[in-house]
Amino acid sequence: MKKKILVILLIGLVMIGITGCNSNDNSKDINKPSDNKENQTKTISAITSLSGTEEIDGIEYKVEKIEDGDYIMFIKNNNSTGVRLFAYLLFYKDGDEIDHRQSQNNIDYFAPGAVGAIHLKDINYDYNYYKVRFDVQENKYEDYSKYITFKEEVKNDKLIISPINDSNEEVVVGAYVIFYKNNKVVAYSSGNNAFGDYIINSYPKDKDGNRIEYDNYEIYIDSAYKLD
Repeated sequence: MKKKILVILLIGLVMIGITGCNSNDNSKDINKPSDNKENQTKTISAITSLSGTEEIDGIEYKVEKIEDGDYIMFIKNNNSTGVRLFAYLLFYKDGDEIDHRQSQNNIDYFAPGAVGAIHLKDINYDYNYYKVRFDVQENKYEDYSKYITFKEEVKNDKLIISPINDSNEEVVVGAYVIFYKNNKVVAYSSGNNAFGDYIINSYPKDKDGNRIEYDNYEIYIDSAYKLD
């Protein structure tokens, strides 16, 4: 059954642990400009708003809990400039904060008007509720996400999602893939193509290693930057 692909362009750069890349050693693995456009899936839906949201410091957001207990936070930058964004969940029990380490994630470059997704971990404590906090700092950058689309393949019983680069530069791409079942988030996957030509190469699985069934998925570009 062919799955519906919904691509959401997050016009920003997220630092997702891509370190130590050497342009001479790794240039063969970086997403190069695409010459062959045949059989490439390039379905794009430019979503620019969220529903059922709240807003803090110009960041519009909503939080959904995944079946495994963690959280996905959907966000939109309503500020007039690009920002560096740190997102936190603060957990409380009977009015007292119980996790001083907090659950956090960050986007280093988040463009004005951009819509994105962040994964935030749950905690191993009983809690009644949580609060959302943001640390927002102005940040400007050169972004290549507008040149990136994706293709879907199934090989050896694996779902493979690969970036297509339509710029004239070598670009490193990172992305979140959010999976849905009956319009509810059931799983997520994240990856980058710094050391390969795909973003993900596996169906989502639960903590016991069983495949998670889904109806469709969304792709959020978390990073798209030129390799120096």
